Amino acid sequence: MNEILNEINIVNEELNNHKKIENELNKTIKQLFGSHFESLNLLCEEYIEKKDSSDKVKLTIFKSIKKEIDRMSDSKNFEKLENIVNSCNNNILSRFKEQFREMSPINLSFITLSFAGLSPQAISLILKISLSNCYTKKHRLKEQIKRSQVKDRDEFLEYL
Repeated sequence: MNEILNEINIVNEELNNHKKIENELNKTIKQLFGSHFESLNLLCEEYIEKKDSSDKVKLTIFKSIKKEIDRMSDSKNFEKLENIVNSCNNNILSRFKEQFREMSPINLSFITLSFAGLSPQAISLILKISLSNCYTKKHRLKEQIKRSQVKDRDEFLEYL
């Protein structure tokens, strides 16, 4: 009987070690994933900060951002973005869509970009909404998720 208990303890300890390793790997993936869009976030922040600068400065920043935004706004690339977000985050978008079936397409786009780690400045430019509307939308979506009884509510709030 003691041998069986010892074996159970050993297996349990190994399982806990594997869970710790998995959690650390997931954290690393999240960090790498978030850094993927860091340059776009910085460009968008710079654009918004310098929107009253000289035309030459604005034009240079604008061209860089426009190119990246157009690339991301393309439906094929947006689909790729969804796949990347899902593959790096345990199918979070698929689960979100399943648990919030009535969510509007614009809100799903907003959720996708948020879950991808894009800044509010980047999201506002990609979705062509004002920055204040972006913050309002984020707040309303958070409240909607908080009020829900969906299975993955806490995880969704963490990503948003």
